[in-house]
Amino acid sequence: MRPPKRQILARLAWISCLVASAGCASAPAPKPRPVQDDPNRARTASPAEELTMIRADSEVFAAVVRA
Repeated sequence: MRPPKRQILARLAWISCLVASAGCASAPAPKPRPVQDDPNRARTASPAEELTMIRADSEVFAAVVRA
């Protein structure tokens, strides 16, 4: 006796759900984003960003002085 098509589709759907949930469980968790106390306040620059801006400012100043 063959199982009805509905039962086959239900089993296939159930197996698909199990495979999908196992795949999601093994995925790495996203890294948490830093939260600011006041979202309207300007973000402070990191030391690396500050050094980059200082170097760029120095290069622009040197180019203006040479010109």
